[in-house]
Amino acid sequence: MPEYRVFIPALATDNPNLDSKYIEQLQKADEITRQRLLYGNFDYDDMAGKLFRRDEVEDLFKANIDEGKTMYLSCDVARLGKDCTVISLWRGLECLEIIKKNGLTTDQTAKFIKDLEAEYHIHRNNIIIDSD
Repeated sequence: MPEYRVFIPALATDNPNLDSKYIEQLQKADEITRQRLLYGNFDYDDMAGKLFRRDEVEDLFKANIDEGKTMYLSCDVARLGKDCTVISLWRGLECLEIIKKNGLTTDQTAKFIKDLEAEYHIHRNNIIIDSD
């Protein structure tokens, strides 16, 4: 922009003569329209063809710490040697219990984990398993 021009940012809500129904329409509009025309955020872009939605990227920088309602299970499966299988049960970021099992076959380990999954109502997306 040339130096003799100045951009003065203003929002629709800054105009006292604007019909209130226009603001209501903007509040009900899609996210891109609302961000750009109601909030003045013209950098906002939420195109479906992008790899990540802008909101999802912004959420990465917010402290969304689970305060302890969601259950998780992590398991280090021992398959070789004298190692033991270690299973940790989590509620949010709190480790509730560490279970160590010696001599389980792969099938026995899988059944044990499925039983814990059912008992603690753990969603399968919240289970991570590592093996040697």
